[in-house]
Amino acid sequence: MSLERNRLFEWLHSSEGEAAVHRVLQVDSNYVVIIDVNHPCAQPNWHKRAELESIVENGSIKFLAEDPFEAALPYLEDLSEAQREHLESAWKVVYSIHASGELAFIPQERSRLIQQASKKTGRSEKAIRKNLRRSIRVSSRSLLPTKL
Repeated sequence: MSLERNRLFEWLHSSEGEAAVHRVLQVDSNYVVIIDVNHPCAQPNWHKRAELESIVENGSIKFLAEDPFEAALPYLEDLSEAQREHLESAWKVVYSIHASGELAFIPQERSRLIQQASKKTGRSEKAIRKNLRRSIRVSSRSLLPTKL
């Protein structure tokens, strides 16, 4: 198995003695962008591709066969109309940031994109940042409200 976009893997950090689950957000010839999916305030982290591939080879990274987050999220056909509208509204804002490609993973650029989206939509930067983080950690369906 290899480092591919949207793959989940468990990384045993020897210094911490415990495994963390990460999602691959982007891969190019030199770098891999990952995020810790279990940390609610996690930010994307850039790693040299060769270093991560070496860690895969030495067995400290184990790829997960299934995405447990997908199974836990509801399907669109199971949503109420209000939930679908909420999801679509939140996704439109987040998508504009995702569409910027790797700029969404560079902290200064991400902040600039969030500020622009906030001015354009009237949504708070805090809400946009939260939705963006949830969408890259888990799934776009994670933008569903917990209560309506």
